[in-house]
Amino acid sequence: MDGSLEQLPRRGHAYKALAWAVLCAGLAATLFLWRLSTEQLRQQADARLDEFSLRTAVVIDDRFSRYTDLLVSFQSLFRSSQDVSRSEFHQHFVAMTAESRYPGVLAVQYSPRIAHAGKADFERQMREDRSLRPAGYPDFGVHPPGDRPEYLPVAYCEPLAGNEVAMGFDSLGSPLHGDVVERARDSGEPLASRPVILLQGDTGIVLRLPVYRSDMPSDTIQQRRAAYVGQISGVFRAVNVMSDVLPESLRGYRVRVEDIAPAEAQADAGNLLLYDSAPKEGAFRPTPSDLREHAMVVAGRLWSVQVARQPVVFWRQPYPLGVLAGGTLASLACFAALLSFAARYERATQIARRFGREARENASRLKTVIDSTVDGIVTLDSAGVVTSANTAAHRMFGLDEVQMIGRPIGDFIQGSFSVALGATARETLGRRGDGSEFPVDVAFNEMWLDEEHQFVGIVRDVSERRRAEERIRHMAHHDALTGLPNRVLIEDRLGAAMERARRTGESMALLFIDLDRFKNINDSLGHHIGDRVLCEVAQRLRASVRHSDTVARMGGDEFVVLLPHIASPLDCELVAHKILVAMTPPMVVDAHELRVTASIGIAAGPESGSDPMHLMRHADSAMYHAKEAGRNTFKVFTPGRDLATATHLLMENDLHRALERGELVLYFQPQFDCRSGRLVGAEALVRWNRAGRLVPPAEFIPLAEETGLIVPIGTWALGEACRQALSWQPHLSWPVRVSVNLSPRQLEAAGVVDAVADAIALSGLPPTLLEIEITEGAVVRDTQQAAFTLQRLRALGVSVAIDDFGVGYSSLSYLQELPVDKFKIDRSFIARLHGPGSDDRLVRALIAMAHSLKVGIVAEGVETPFQLEQLKTLRCDEAQGFLLGRPMPASEFLALVERWPAPRKDSDFAMLAD
Repeated sequence: MDGSLEQLPRRGHAYKALAWAVLCAGLAATLFLWRLSTEQLRQQADARLDEFSLRTAVVIDDRFSRYTDLLVSFQSLFRSSQDVSRSEFHQHFVAMTAESRYPGVLAVQYSPRIAHAGKADFERQMREDRSLRPAGYPDFGVHPPGDRPEYLPVAYCEPLAGNEVAMGFDSLGSPLHGDVVERARDSGEPLASRPVILLQGDTGIVLRLPVYRSDMPSDTIQQRRAAYVGQISGVFRAVNVMSDVLPESLRGYRVRVEDIAPAEAQADAGNLLLYDSAPKEGAFRPTPSDLREHAMVVAGRLWSVQVARQPVVFWRQPYPLGVLAGGTLASLACFAALLSFAARYERATQIARRFGREARENASRLKTVIDSTVDGIVTLDSAGVVTSANTAAHRMFGLDEVQMIGRPIGDFIQGSFSVALGATARETLGRRGDGSEFPVDVAFNEMWLDEEHQFVGIVRDVSERRRAEERIRHMAHHDALTGLPNRVLIEDRLGAAMERARRTGESMALLFIDLDRFKNINDSLGHHIGDRVLCEVAQRLRASVRHSDTVARMGGDEFVVLLPHIASPLDCELVAHKILVAMTPPMVVDAHELRVTASIGIAAGPESGSDPMHLMRHADSAMYHAKEAGRNTFKVFTPGRDLATATHLLMENDLHRALERGELVLYFQPQFDCRSGRLVGAEALVRWNRAGRLVPPAEFIPLAEETGLIVPIGTWALGEACRQALSWQPHLSWPVRVSVNLSPRQLEAAGVVDAVADAIALSGLPPTLLEIEITEGAVVRDTQQAAFTLQRLRALGVSVAIDDFGVGYSSLSYLQELPVDKFKIDRSFIARLHGPGSDDRLVRALIAMAHSLKVGIVAEGVETPFQLEQLKTLRCDEAQGFLLGRPMPASEFLALVERWPAPRKDSDFAMLAD
């Protein structure tokens, strides 16, 4: 190749001349474009300076117009009401959201006009003003000191925080402010002061706005002076104002604002600097070309807004320099390209040699990569003989290169390699040099190398993956804490055991175990202690059964023991007893000695369940039966218990629909006055007509309490009783009340008072004819809340009675607290009055207690004439019972009311009994 390069024509002189010509032409064009770009850049900078300076002046003028509008709003506040309080001033400031909408405002102040004679009274009033501050303003005083004919002290200041020094400042006592105050008073226009050092510090201005009496004319100077009552002042710190006006970054501009003179002044009294955006940069001496100045009138003052840019050498800016550098570089590039054209031949040969060297290096690098992989890589000839293998393959099979090359691949991998052809790996077994086998994934692909048909294979040792899969399978079927089989595995084994028992006719059993009060351990000692207790329980359970039995953890503190082979049902009871004995010794966990017991439910198969789901459910039901029996015991499932549970569930479902079907009815038991024998009331009792059978209250009322259905049932009974009671009244010459029982759950419900009020309102029954009965147990749960609810009920006009009095937790402490009207003696005490000589001390004491507390007393369960006579002797107020009248439907009770005469003597009880 080098010889052929020497034979190429030599044309270097032509390329060189062309290169110099291109260089000269390019440099000339570059200089022209450079001057053109410099001038263009200067014009753009001037336009930006003009625009920025004008915009700055306009924004300043606009912003001060807004500030003036803010002060005018406060002037309007005083014009609408001469007596503006501090609170109204503060509320107006807050309503205007001045702090957020007008960030340049340091303070808005009001200064009333005070004569010298009223100065002392004014100071005293200010110190005692506590409308906004409870402490008032004890340090308030007019300053600067000195006697003057009149004063303009700052009385209101918003915001006050940071501006406390301004309180009491008299503008008329300062030469810097007095002139502006008087000119504003005479002109009636807002006027700004010249730049001054504020009481709060820093340079700023004060904008004055006079306040006149609204009921006096203010057309002439004399009229304005006569109507002048004070001034509104806006205090502005120059830095804050300009920060609100100017952008955060001035991008190379310097802004100065100078106060020249009052707008009406004829002579220049000397400029005062109000604001300088860069005071640290030294004297302000820009060239005329870098400066723009605008004069403007702001609140009666003539201001000069000066905007200067940093001196700029335009030909040194990036754009002209870029044009210059780019053109120069382009010219030089063309020049260099033509000069280097001849050298390309030699460069081409150098590239060819470099490519060859890189190819050899890449081949070496590829071999290093192949030898570094964890997968074995082998190449085979068309007959399946190993032609090469990497280091990983040698290490995997335990053979060196000499031992592998030249041998069939079948010596190392089971099966024909043609089966593993394709991109998808196949699982098989590999064989090491020592004869041991291990699982591998292998895949072979065809290739052509130097026109020879060959194969390349990837072999991967998957022993570790297989072990990980085994661990995952174990975790999926075992509890992570105890290592016991989990729900998935026990259900699988239970199904297999039941199938085997069904096939062979043998018996098996399932024990459902729940730890008693285990939640107390977790709650009091922590879950880490509870976990160790569960592990100890698992060990004791495993030690209590055979190796063929399965102990599993279902979750939480529930365990299951599967006995796949038992000779008789007694075997599973022996195992349960053994488990309870194993649980007896205390468990020592850290410094805690814990005693854990268990409740065990046993279900034997197949008689207690034909499938795993039913057998497990029945064992769980038996376990809960053991809980009910006192815990730390076992119970064997019986089919009858399952039937009782199903019956209970069916009754619950029917009770849910009883109201919808209209199956609930009210029965009424009459109540009589013991002295006169008069019918005074009736107790409403709920009955359930279920499929033509009246279900006793003892069967469905506890179920309603348990499920919460007692609340809607009680609400229905309340409304129905009120409606029925209203229908009795026209048939009697005296009022007869109705008593309705409220369950504990109803009493605790949030809307119980509203429910009673609604029942009264919808029925039209007078509240005095409704009596609410509650049990002692309902009020002792929360005496204070119960007392509050009963007070609200009595406020409706209804009376309250304590039912089953004497059998609960009677104590004088809560009896005195409860707002009740009547006690009802439980029937168990009345039953003791069985004849002459019977013990009546308890009944006598209960009646005496009621009389001492000034509440009525009613005896329940009166069934004999002797009991009635004894109650009358003991001065019991009212009575009810089977002797006087059984509970009866509403129609029968109405019939009783219709034929009931007005009683005239005590013998009416005998007539009722007949």
